[in-house]
Amino acid sequence: MIELVKLYELLIIIHVSIFILVNLLLLYLSRRTTNIKKNENNQFSVGMIIPCYNEEAIIKRKLTNSIDISRPSKSFMIYVVDDGSADNTFKIANEFKQLNRLENIFVWKNPGKKGKIRALNWVFNKIREDIIVITDADVLLEKSALVRLIANFDNPTVGAVTGKVVINKQGKEFTAKTEDLYRKLYDVWRRAESNLESCSIPNGSLMAFRKQVLQKVRIDENMQYDDISLLFKTRRLGYRAVYEPEALFYETVDPSFLQQMKRKIRRANALTHVLLRNLGVIGRYGSFGRVIYPISIYNHVICPILTLILLLLSPVIVLRYPVILLLSLLLLVPIIRILVVGFITAQIALVMGLVMLEKGRWETTHT
Repeated sequence: MIELVKLYELLIIIHVSIFILVNLLLLYLSRRTTNIKKNENNQFSVGMIIPCYNEEAIIKRKLTNSIDISRPSKSFMIYVVDDGSADNTFKIANEFKQLNRLENIFVWKNPGKKGKIRALNWVFNKIREDIIVITDADVLLEKSALVRLIANFDNPTVGAVTGKVVINKQGKEFTAKTEDLYRKLYDVWRRAESNLESCSIPNGSLMAFRKQVLQKVRIDENMQYDDISLLFKTRRLGYRAVYEPEALFYETVDPSFLQQMKRKIRRANALTHVLLRNLGVIGRYGSFGRVIYPISIYNHVICPILTLILLLLSPVIVLRYPVILLLSLLLLVPIIRILVVGFITAQIALVMGLVMLEKGRWETTHT
C-alpha cells in the first residue's frame, strides 16, 4: 500500500507539473503580438455556406442575422445547403429569400446521399468567390465578425481563419458557466498556436478558407466532423490556419447537464480521432509539427487519460491521508466548483470520445 501511495504521489507531481508548465508556455505565447497583417478593406469576394438539416426552428433567425452583419466591400453571397431535411427548412429559406427579394441568397438541396460532409464536398465546387465561409445554422454572428475574419486573408500565408465563440449565459445555467470557463482556456490555447504559427483545432461553427484550399481538398465522408480535418489539410498544403479572437459568434449551451455532456463527447470523439489520424505531422510543417501539434496531443489525449487514471486511484491516497477530504469543502465556493466540474467533465468527455468508434452524422441543436 505504501509503495502504491508513493507511486500515486509521484504521478500527481509529474502530471500537475507538466500541465502547469505547458499551459504557462501557452499563456506566454497567447500574449505575444500577432504577426498577421490584417486589412478590413480588402477586395475579396465572399461566399457563406450555411449547411442545414432540420433547422426550421432557427433558419429564419440565421438568415436575418446573416444579411444584417457588416459585409465585405466586394460581392457577398449566401448559400443555404439543405441536406434532405424532413421538416420545412428548405421552404422557409426560400420564402425568406423571395419575401425580402434577396438576389445574393441561393437555397440548394444536396442532390447526393445525406451527410454534412457530402453536402460540403458537393457545394465547394459550385462556389466561385475568393473566400468561402462555413457557419452553422445554430449560431449568430456579431456585427463585424465577417469583416474581422476576412481581414486575415490579406496575408498570403493564411489559408484558413476561425472565429471566437461567446457563450450565451442569459439563463445563467450551470452548464453555460462551466462551458464558458473552458472556452476561456480554449481561447488562450488558440491564441498561442495562432501567434506561433497555426491552430490545431478550430471553432467549427465559424470558419473561412481560401478558395484555392477547398479546391484542392476533399473531406473524408466517413468522418464525423469536417472542421478539424480541414484545418490539418490546410496546414499540409503549406498555409497557416489562424485564430481571430475579434470575429465573435454566439452559441447557446443546452441547460441540461446530460445533454451538454453528450454533445461534449460527440465533439471529443471527432477531435481526438482526427488528432491521432494526423500523427504524421510530428516534426514537420515548422513549429506546427514540432511544438503545436505535440502540445495539442498532450492537452487533448494524454492529459485527459492521466487525469482520469489519477481520479480513479484517488481513494488510495484518501485512505492514507483522510484529512485530504477537507479539501472538498472548497467546492462550496461557486467559482471553484464550476472550475473543477468543468475541467473534470471536459477530461472525461475527451477520454470517452477517444474510446468510442468514430461515426459520421448530423448534429442538430435547437437550444
